[in-house]
Amino acid sequence: MARRAPAVIAILVGCSAPHEPAAPHEPPAAQERTPERAPVRTPDPAGPATPVAIVCCAATPALDQPPDIKLRLGHYSNPRRGIGLVFDRTTAQAKLRFDGAAEVLKLDRQHGAGTRIDYIRRVGQVVLQQWDDGRIVVFVPGADDGIDVRRDGDADPL
Repeated sequence: MARRAPAVIAILVGCSAPHEPAAPHEPPAAQERTPERAPVRTPDPAGPATPVAIVCCAATPALDQPPDIKLRLGHYSNPRRGIGLVFDRTTAQAKLRFDGAAEVLKLDRQHGAGTRIDYIRRVGQVVLQQWDDGRIVVFVPGADDGIDVRRDGDADPL
């Protein structure tokens, strides 16, 4: 008989608000059992299950921003490519900060092809492109092409 690998139980937990501890769970009196009446369990031939917990909480704060600010300021990301950034157009000069970086890039606006606006760091260095339909592409040093990012939350101004 072949030996089976131990079972793994995955528990995924997601949250978008601060964690509040749950009230302790107490079984109803009807479900309580006395030791002499407890069912007998046979061991699983695969061995006990190993619980694994993966917790993912959004780091982006939920802010109460008016619609005109939401159009000019927000957090953008591409989870598949592992990139996130805050893009702020609330002032005359656009600003961008990549997640985990302290440096805030100041970008100048320049008309691109069609309905596209290019945000450049200096002449010839496009950092971000934005289209009228809301599509945004960011260019990261070391990447071969632009990375599509989507707005996924509010952000504080840079």
